[in-house]
Amino acid sequence: YYEGLRGKWGPELEDALKTLTEETHTYYPTYDALKTHLKFSDTSDSGKMQTFYAHAEFTGDWDNGKTWNREHVWAQSLSWFDDKKSEKAYSDLHHIRPTISGINSGVSNHTFGDFDETKGEKIESNGELGGYKVKNDGKTYFEPLRHSKGDVARILFYMIIRYDTECANYPLIPQVAQSMEMLIAWHELDPVDNYEMRINNYTASVQGNRNPFIDHPE
Repeated sequence: YYEGLRGKWGPELEDALKTLTEETHTYYPTYDALKTHLKFSDTSDSGKMQTFYAHAEFTGDWDNGKTWNREHVWAQSLSWFDDKKSEKAYSDLHHIRPTISGINSGVSNHTFGDFDETKGEKIESNGELGGYKVKNDGKTYFEPLRHSKGDVARILFYMIIRYDTECANYPLIPQVAQSMEMLIAWHELDPVDNYEMRINNYTASVQGNRNPFIDHPE
């Protein structure tokens, strides 16, 4: 998959990654189809559907959002993909994760940030902790748990590579994330695990393209 990238670095590598992730993105699942796909893409070691942020396990059967919902990690209200009928970014399986509905509501469109967790308000639902909500300088931030920080970073890295042209007018920093330095630190703090690799492999089998930051964290 990455053979054509050998020897490239810097802007040349960036351009090649944009081309690769776009040209191999040959199928676009509908937003409705994600109700089924997420059951099979986001699985724990036990084979059950594992939710993002809390890592709670469910059968994955869709119950109209009562238990879990489809979460855009790049908040929809801060994005260019604002139409449920559109495809591509709005229903990109590399980008959307199943999240406990109550936690999804708590995360809202808050900017990802890194603070002293003891100063934050817990975002939890039915005893499941998803992270912390922190107010700083008049702005509200969301800090996920350690096991999700690297996942968040690699999803956002994928988005700014895959949708470079579309997201040009919707800056990642500081609207979606506090800083690029923070995301890189999260990427290093929480390395790729089997959960992420299963998501990447399943998504590639559906869409055709892969998240290069999961395959090659370096």
